Amino acid sequence: MTGETDPRKILCALDFSEHTERTLATAIALAEKFGAALIFLHVLSQKAFDDLREWQGPAEALLGDEAEQAFIGLGEERAAGLKEFLSRARADLAPHQSIITRGQPHEEIIKAAESQGVDLIVMGIKGSGLGRQLGFGSQAEKVFHRAHCSVLFVR
Repeated sequence: MTGETDPRKILCALDFSEHTERTLATAIALAEKFGAALIFLHVLSQKAFDDLREWQGPAEALLGDEAEQAFIGLGEERAAGLKEFLSRARADLAPHQSIITRGQPHEEIIKAAESQGVDLIVMGIKGSGLGRQLGFGSQAEKVFHRAHCSVLFVR
């Protein structure tokens, strides 16, 4: 990447897996090298929320909407964790913003990249089955095939 193709905005998708610190360091290094703005994104999985609501089932009428409250708590916990990761990684060296959202991870990553005018998505990879044999997980594979911009996977 040189000149016209240098990224101006980088979306760094973080999942709090074992790849998070390396993914974060890679995105920050690229932002510094190219003078790009950074957007850090963490997606709370809608599937986990749906599973919790299903488990809660009939007790919901008695307990109120504890599933939603649990998700709010998880979002707050992840926001604090993200802030800690960013502080340790010295993310303050590049202009950045943080977003925590809820949904299907690949859909939210693609939606954020499009709405923010991102030139590059940086994300960690993991996975199982065929995606793992090909070198990436199912969420990463979906982002790779559907993103409008370049995608860099970090191991």
